[in-house]
Amino acid sequence: IDHTVRVPSLMIMAENDAVLPPSSCDGMEKIVPDLEKYLIRDSGHWTQQEQPAEVNAKIIEWRKRRFG
Repeated sequence: IDHTVRVPSLMIMAENDAVLPPSSCDGMEKIVPDLEKYLIRDSGHWTQQEQPAEVNAKIIEWRKRRFG
């Protein structure tokens, strides 16, 4: 079974996430070849609540760049 993710993907990580630290994403490119990672500084696990403007801006920017 091929578990490769074959769609463009954005992974937003939080600098101070104690549950899923950025290092837990090391090597993800092996199964998600078209992966873009983005690190949000000064944020913990609840990034969408702690830094909503930055999260939303990155998703919008990435989507426009990737899909027009």
